[in-house]
Amino acid sequence: MIKSSKYLLLVFVLTFNALFSFANPTNEKLRHFVLSAGVFKANSEEVSYSYSSSGVESGTPVPVIVPGFTVGYELNKTFEFSGYIAYSNMGHRLLLVENSDGMYVLIDSEGVVRLASNDKNFTLGSNTVFYGVSLKCNFLPIITGQENLRFSLYAISNFGLISAKWKELEGINWMKKWNGPFTEFGLGLGVGYSFTKRMGINFSYSLGKFYNEDKSRLYIGMGFKL
Repeated sequence: MIKSSKYLLLVFVLTFNALFSFANPTNEKLRHFVLSAGVFKANSEEVSYSYSSSGVESGTPVPVIVPGFTVGYELNKTFEFSGYIAYSNMGHRLLLVENSDGMYVLIDSEGVVRLASNDKNFTLGSNTVFYGVSLKCNFLPIITGQENLRFSLYAISNFGLISAKWKELEGINWMKKWNGPFTEFGLGLGVGYSFTKRMGINFSYSLGKFYNEDKSRLYIGMGFKL
């Protein structure tokens, strides 16, 4: 994870330097920092307990809403470069088996019941962190030739990593597992509306490679310009 994080930091620095030089060839004054809070949907990773004596198969993905924060910098009226971080205690579904008492259970390798529930679809929590960088390109100033518009229409690209930690049952012992970091990336379109000069809302939809084999991502957020 440390090695991948170093690569991510290198990409962040190189990309920022390149965009800074491109967007400000005459060292003109930059615009604003933009702080955003929003949510997106992600699918939790499957957890396999096939080694237990209950013969339970892998769980199915669980869709969850992930909250996150973004710190962006407007290089000019067209480009905004950002870094983001998001966290979820997303559940990882485990399909339990029904016993003679009508309860759904997970049995370890020695035949001892380790989990019991009234619902066969049981979830185990995890610590899952999403972090990365993104770049927005606002089309409307280019198309209309006007600035300070309330509406924005933009293309967005992002590259990030996900690190996840949960417990798995190995034989008779619960063991903490670090999985990842996983790589994700996407390219999409977004729209935004500014209620005031400093505050607005935005929606974006991206296609790409996302956590746990997701092919798309919808994001909804609120932004505030400093």
